[in-house]
Amino acid sequence: MFFKGQPEMLYQAIQSPKTLMVFDEQNHAEEHCHMGALNYYNQQVFEWLANTL
Repeated sequence: MFFKGQPEMLYQAIQSPKTLMVFDEQNHAEEHCHMGALNYYNQQVFEWLANTL
């Protein structure tokens, strides 16, 4: 609903290593700012950081 398509546009524009994380109804994170799935969001972000850094 918010900024539809913009994350994908940014992902395509970045020319360095990148990861597109999709937070949707399958993981109960479809609300604006992933409300209702803060633990899931934190898990995904910290796993990404651990693997990337």
